[in-house]
Amino acid sequence: MSAQDSYDDEPQFGWYAMIPNNSDVVELVVETLNTFKMPGYTLVLIPEGVACEAGMIYNAADGTFSYPVEESETS
Repeated sequence: MSAQDSYDDEPQFGWYAMIPNNSDVVELVVETLNTFKMPGYTLVLIPEGVACEAGMIYNAADGTFSYPVEESETS
């Protein structure tokens, strides 16, 4: 086992988006350990410098967060 492998196994704090299973909408953003689990949710690490807040949409295909597109009042 390399030094990097042992480092990866250590609990680390980070900011995580809590997304209900079968959804792509961020319900909550929490700072917690990478070992934290919540039944019914997927926790996605938010990379440093990336904006993420409750209500944003998570795209699992490319790992990005975006604001939902609002429909205009005229449509």
